[in-house]
Amino acid sequence: MAATGIKKLKRSHLMHLLDSTFGGETPSWFLIGKNIEDMSMDLGPDTATVKNILDETDVNDCKSKYLEVLIDKTEGPYDAWMEDCIVKPQSYGGPQGGVNIPFNIQPCGNRIKGTVTIANKVVTFTPLAKG
Repeated sequence: MAATGIKKLKRSHLMHLLDSTFGGETPSWFLIGKNIEDMSMDLGPDTATVKNILDETDVNDCKSKYLEVLIDKTEGPYDAWMEDCIVKPQSYGGPQGGVNIPFNIQPCGNRIKGTVTIANKVVTFTPLAKG
């Protein structure tokens, strides 16, 4: 039974953003959701590792960071979590009218809790102090 006064969180209040710099020094957060009807995060991703001829092992995918923001109050800062991820494009192309590049985002560790502020559509993540 739900506690009194607690309502179901709308899907639009759980935001997912992707660092569009793909490893740049200062993240530039891009909100994911336009033209997307359903999005779920896979918590058990399968990733392929490749060992090159120098015996170095690396993940053979696009590395970035993603940001998960919980909009559960009327104003920020909002609770947020930033994590390293792999972006795996599935295909590209599509029908007349536009090019599509469907992709999967797979979390891969280094999750950091913090807060997010949003001002003039700019998202700023601040990690919580350790300790």
